[in-house]
Amino acid sequence: MLDRIDVMLGHGRITIEQQQELAQLARDHAKPEASLDVMQALANLNERVSRLEKGGTVNPPTPGKYPEYVDGMPAKNGQRYMWKGEAYECTLPEYVKVCTFSPARYPSYWRKLTPEEIKLSKEVLP
Repeated sequence: MLDRIDVMLGHGRITIEQQQELAQLARDHAKPEASLDVMQALANLNERVSRLEKGGTVNPPTPGKYPEYVDGMPAKNGQRYMWKGEAYECTLPEYVKVCTFSPARYPSYWRKLTPEEIKLSKEVLP
C-alpha cells in the first residue's frame, strides 16, 4: 500500500502532506495477515503452479542462479531475480518498502548484476 501511495505522489496526484497522511493511515490500519511474507509465498506458489501447468518441473534454484521475477511480485531491497535472461538486484530508496514493478517498468529500482557478481554469489533468494 505504501508503495502505491508513493507512486501517486510521484505522478503528482497527491501532495507530500497527503502522502504522509495516507501513509500513516495505512500503517494504522495494516493487517498482519496481509503481510509481505504471505504475498511472497503466494507469488512463489503461483509461479510453481504455472510452471507445472505448462508441463515443466519445479526445481529449486542453484547457487548463483536466481528465481525469475514476475511483474507485480513484491521484491525487497537486496533481493536478486532473473528478468528476461539477465540477473538483477532490487535497489530501493530508503523510503520505499517493496518494488512491484519489473526492471523494464521501473529501471531505477533495479541494478543489473555483472557476471563477476553472479559468479561470486553463493546465495539463493526465494
